[in-house]
Amino acid sequence: NAQELGTVFEVMYEGPSERDAQKGAGRARNNKALVFTLPEGMTPRPGDLLAVRAEAAHLWGFSGTALGG
Repeated sequence: NAQELGTVFEVMYEGPSERDAQKGAGRARNNKALVFTLPEGMTPRPGDLLAVRAEAAHLWGFSGTALGG
């Protein structure tokens, strides 16, 4: 996963993260899990596709930030 840091993934939003309701969670097309912060004012619905930049690699996937606009 470390080799893919900085990559912008297309992520299907699944809902709030189980561990932090202030963050979103979803899966990329390669089935990697991502947990990410959402820009202020962004309120995606489950099934929405978001662009998310991977900023930290983990064994389970990535954490990062959703790109607004």
